[in-house]
Amino acid sequence: DNNTYSFITNFSIKQHLSKNMSFNLVCNYLYGNRSSIKSGPSFALSFTYKRLTKKHPMSVNTHYTSKDNRFKYKNNIRLANTKNNALSLSHNPEALSLTFSNSTNGFNNNVSYSSGDSGDTMNFNSSLNNSRTSAAIGYTKQLSGGINRIYTQQNININSTLYMVGPHIGIGSAATNSGIAIIKKHKLLKESIIRINKNTIIDKYGPATIGKLSPFSSNSFILNFDDLPETVDITRANLNLVSDYGKGYYTTIGTKSALLILGTLINQNNDPIALQFIEITGLKDKQAHTLFTNKKGRFQFNSSKHQNYSLKVIDLNAEPITFSIPKGYDKGLLKLGKLKLIKKL
Repeated sequence: DNNTYSFITNFSIKQHLSKNMSFNLVCNYLYGNRSSIKSGPSFALSFTYKRLTKKHPMSVNTHYTSKDNRFKYKNNIRLANTKNNALSLSHNPEALSLTFSNSTNGFNNNVSYSSGDSGDTMNFNSSLNNSRTSAAIGYTKQLSGGINRIYTQQNININSTLYMVGPHIGIGSAATNSGIAIIKKHKLLKESIIRINKNTIIDKYGPATIGKLSPFSSNSFILNFDDLPETVDITRANLNLVSDYGKGYYTTIGTKSALLILGTLINQNNDPIALQFIEITGLKDKQAHTLFTNKKGRFQFNSSKHQNYSLKVIDLNAEPITFSIPKGYDKGLLKLGKLKLIKKL
């Protein structure tokens, strides 16, 4: 027939020299008159080395092809490494680059300087990605390479969404559903970080925002937090929100914990007032609580209000005594010690 054809015969082998090194050999034989590439034998060699250590990782890639008699390589070496900083060197036939990278407070920053056939270039990049924003800033300065190639370039990208539910405001990523939520924490948790599903954070910078509530159904979220102050309780590890279509939801995490008050009642002879009903009444809210002393005259009482209290023994003809919870007391436990009630004559 009048058609033209070309055929290629291929042979390849890959050898792992060690856990981190490998060697590749590819041999080809091309013949026929359809291909624009010159017929005949050719081969390619490649060598790869990777060191995956945490402190000084590196990679070396080399490649040679006989077809165009070209040798290529690309090397990446971590020169220094600390907890949040790293210094790296990258080398290939076109350029040599030195890069310093840093991670702090959620920001990923890097500064690099490269020198090669196209000239010398300085780059600075910084990015921040969290539950409130996705932001990036970049600066590139071409230092050399000819008059027509010297330039300066800057770019800034910020993606955030302002949430409003009634008088409450929060900043977060873009909403993907019609239901949204703003979640704050109790003011006594100002130094504590609370995570919602491990990704959304409530911290000192503001409340958490959720823009993916499915309307008319229960949306469940898991709360994660470290040690809490004794003055605040979070009684639920799961948060269930139900939002109407196109409406927002607002809630606060944490409630002020009750203060545990301990005391011991004694009479005028310093003997314990044992196994007696007592009544503790708040002088401000007038709420009365009935308790019972043990064999040693001890009692305990939980209160979440800072006010003065009146204490009396119901079956003892004695004047009531008054005690108070100091304003601003936040240690979670108040020991009154021994309280003496003197029986009336």
